[in-house]
Amino acid sequence: MGRRRSRLIFWLLLLMLVGCGREKESLSETGPVDFVSSDFTPSNPRTTDPINIDPVLLAGENVELEWLVNGEVQDVVKPRLSPNYFSKGDTIECLIFIDGKQKKNVGPVVIANSKPEIINVRIEPPEPRRGEGLSILGDVRDPDDKDDVSFVVDWFVNGRLVFGGEKLSGEKIKAGDEIYAEVEPFDGSERGVKVRTEKIAVQNSAPEIITDSPRWEGKILNYELEVKDPDGDNVDIYLEESPPGMKLEGTTLIWESPEVKKDTSFNVTVKARDGRGGEASLSFSLDIKKREAK
Repeated sequence: MGRRRSRLIFWLLLLMLVGCGREKESLSETGPVDFVSSDFTPSNPRTTDPINIDPVLLAGENVELEWLVNGEVQDVVKPRLSPNYFSKGDTIECLIFIDGKQKKNVGPVVIANSKPEIINVRIEPPEPRRGEGLSILGDVRDPDDKDDVSFVVDWFVNGRLVFGGEKLSGEKIKAGDEIYAEVEPFDGSERGVKVRTEKIAVQNSAPEIITDSPRWEGKILNYELEVKDPDGDNVDIYLEESPPGMKLEGTTLIWESPEVKKDTSFNVTVKARDGRGGEASLSFSLDIKKREAK
C-alpha cells in the first residue's frame, strides 16, 4: 500500500514538472510584447505651453520620437516640444518608433489661443475736469503676435457702474467725483484677467462769466451778465472794482453815469467764485465823455 502511494505521488510530480516546462516553452515562443502608452501634457496646449510626452515602455528597445507640426518633421528628438516651434492654430503630432517600427501616433492636437495679459493700465487724463472725455491707456502682452488686442472697460463713478465702453464721456463726470475702471484685454477670441485701475479724482472747473455788449438807456447802464459753472456749483458774483454808484442786482450791472468835467474812463472788475475755490474774472472799462454845454 505504501509503495503504490509513493509511485502515485512520483507520477503526479512528474506531470506537474512537464506541464510547467511546456508553459515556459509557450511563453518563450511568443516572445516579449511591445506596449506603448502615452499622451500629450498638457492635453490642450496654448502657444505658451511646452508640449511634453511621456512614453511608458513595457518592452522594446531603441525608442525614437518624431515631432510633426502641420505635417512637417521638426528637428526635435526629445520628449518635449518648445513653443518656439509652433503658433496658434498649428496641428501637433508625435510619432513613437520602437526598433525602427512605428508603434503609436500621439495626437493630433491643435494649438489653442493664448489669453492676452495686461502689463499696466491707467486712465487718461489723470486729473480730468468736467467735459473732458476719459480713455484707457496701457500695455498688454499677447503671445499670439498676430492678434489685435482691445480693452473691454467698465467705468465706475463714486463706486457705481455708469458706463461700459472704451471711453467715458466728460458729461458724466463733475468736480469731486472719484473714478476708476475695470479693464479686460480682448484678443478677438478670449478675454484675459480683469484689472482695476487706480482711482482718480475729477478736478474743479472754474465758473465762467459770459457777456454781451453793454446796453445804455440814456445815462443808465444795464449790463446783463451770465454766469455758468461746468460742475453745477453755486456761484457768488461780486464787484471787485467799480465806479461810484455801480451795483449788481442778481447778474445785472446797473449804473448811472455821472457828469464829468473831462473825458474819463472807469475800470470795472467783476468776479465769480464757486464753493470749491474756482474763480473767474471779467474786467472792462467804461468811457464817459464830457458833455458839451448847449
